[in-house]
Order: sequence, then C-alpha cells, then structure tokens
Amino acid sequence: MANDNHVVYAKNLTDVFYYLKTIQGLKILGSGTAEQHLHFSEQLALDQTALFLRNIEELKQIDKKERYIDFGSASTLSSMIDVGRKKLPSVLYEALISTANPLVRNIATLGGNICSNERKMTLFAPLLALDAKLEFKSSMQDSLFIPVSKFEEIKPLHILSRIRVPIEDWDVAIFKKLGPAGGITSESASFTFLAQSEKGILSDVRIAFCGIVSLRSDELENRLIGTRLPLSPKLRNEVLEAAAIDFFNQSGFSDPPLHPILHSQYVELLEYALDMLS
Repeated sequence: MANDNHVVYAKNLTDVFYYLKTIQGLKILGSGTAEQHLHFSEQLALDQTALFLRNIEELKQIDKKERYIDFGSASTLSSMIDVGRKKLPSVLYEALISTANPLVRNIATLGGNICSNERKMTLFAPLLALDAKLEFKSSMQDSLFIPVSKFEEIKPLHILSRIRVPIEDWDVAIFKKLGPAGGITSESASFTFLAQSEKGILSDVRIAFCGIVSLRSDELENRLIGTRLPLSPKLRNEVLEAAAIDFFNQSGFSDPPLHPILHSQYVELLEYALDMLS
C-alpha cells in the first residue's frame, strides 16, 4: 500500500493475539466497509498496519439459544439475515436489511459496524435498545462481557469477539433509519423503540437514537415504566418535552455538531411511538 502501510490477514485467534502483541499501533478491521466513505490509506497513519478479522472461522460462528443468540464479531450482515426474520428480534432484522445493499452486506461484519470510530452505525441503536452484550478477548483464555451501553472503545490488546443479543417478545417494536439510503452522512441516524406491558401496565420501555451521538435515557424510560395504558395526553406531552430537552443537551457534546433536522426527527419518531401506546 501507499505510504508504507501494510495489511495482515489472520487465519485464527492465535495469529490475532500474536500480531496484537508484536505489531505496535495495529489497526483492527472487520472487512473495512465502515471506512468505505474515505480512501482506505487515509485511515492509516504512516507505517501503520491493518489486521483484518473477516477470515477467522472462530469469529464467524452464530449460535442460537432459547433466550439469546450469539454472533461472532466477523459474522457478515448477510449471514445474520440468513438466520431468518422469525428467529431474530424484529428491530435488528429491519436494521440489517436497511444497511447498504446485498453486495456490501455480503462483506460487512457485525463487529465492524459496532466499532466504527467516527459514529454509531445503523445496528448500534437496536443493539443498544435490546441490551446486547459485547465479549472482548485479550487472549485465548481471557474474556470479558460488557453491555453495549458501556462500550466506548476497544482497549489495547483486545478484540471484539462475540455479540450476545437477547431474544424477547415486545408488544411494540419500531426501527427507523434516517438519512439518505445510499450512504452515511451528517443526517444519518437510527431510532429504536421497544415497549412491553402486563395487565395494562407498561412494564418495560427502551428508546435508543444513534448516529454521531448515542442517546438512551434511563430517566426518560423510567418516567414511562409503571404507567397505565393507554398513556394520558398529559404524560405523552411531558415525555416529548423532556425528550426534546434531553436531545438538545446531548447535541451540545457532539463533534461535529448534529444536523438540525435530527432533533425534529427524533421527537417526531418518539411521538409516533408513544401514539401507539395512547
């Protein structure tokens, strides 16, 4: 590659941990599709080496259990779709089929979608709302699970190895992708809303909005949990007002700044979701 950049393809996890320990400043990539909107060589510093994980069989396994499904971080988006609409959480399936096009989905990996440095990609909002967990490995024996909500960046000498997605039934499950269909821009984001009720009482609510910022408010969700359905107009309006303020406060920390249209779209999507409970 130009500028003395190099690319390494690991065959197994033993190779991965060897390269992590012996090559300084190694950049880990799934397939590189998350970087497609910039020239790849511009993503690497001078003399930096990129390690691709997409060929490692141990990281491509998909294992479905009764209450959750484990995806290896090198699972392609197409292989996840092949699990089937009825076997995946609906919001995750909708996010998968809304991502890029079939050709890209055959190459793009789940780990690459999650670990993009510049922004939260399409799958992050549904995974955040579903309370998915991420497994990070620093050696063949050493692993650690953390919730998606706590993920900020991959620690040195670690790789994302597995993503555990809970399988639950939801009375209301909404996923919406914002922005142009053909690419990722400042207007791109994804929205996920989940709600469950028992005996006319709202027992669980999850609201996630991800793009340049990642937004999920425990305070907002707790304000709704425990309320009787249908929602009263007063509570609905109070929640919408609180959400608008919360979004505005979060946008002050974004770099680059949020596109103004995202604020109104977030409130409109939440209003649409709350109307389904009213």
